[in-house]
Amino acid sequence: MEYICEESVNEPLILERDDWSEDEWATIVKLAGLEEAERIVFSNYKFEAWGKAKTVISDEQWDKALEHLRLYITEYACIGMAGRFGLDGVLLPLLRRYESGERTGDLYRAMLEVE
Repeated sequence: MEYICEESVNEPLILERDDWSEDEWATIVKLAGLEEAERIVFSNYKFEAWGKAKTVISDEQWDKALEHLRLYITEYACIGMAGRFGLDGVLLPLLRRYESGERTGDLYRAMLEVE
C-alpha cells in the first residue's frame, strides 16, 4: 500500500456505541486504549491514510499534461530515427491512451514525466 496523506483534523470525530456492531465497537475501544466506553471523541488529531488514492485531475491539468506530451512528441519527431524509439515505445502509446478516453492518475503522471 502506498502512503496517501497526513493532515491535522480540527473537527472532532465522535464515535458512539450505538453506531457500531459489538465486534466493531470492541475493536474501536481496544484501539483507543480503553476497557469499555459509550462514546469516544477524538479532537485535534492527526489523520493518516494508506491505500490507493483516488486521483481527481481537473480538465485544465489534463490540458497542460497533453500540451507537455505533444511538445515532446514534436521534439522527438525532429530528432529523426533516434527519436523513433522514444516515440513508438513511450510517447505515442501515452497519446493513444489519452485519446481513447483514459483519465487515470498513472497516465497523468506518465504524461508529465516525459522528458
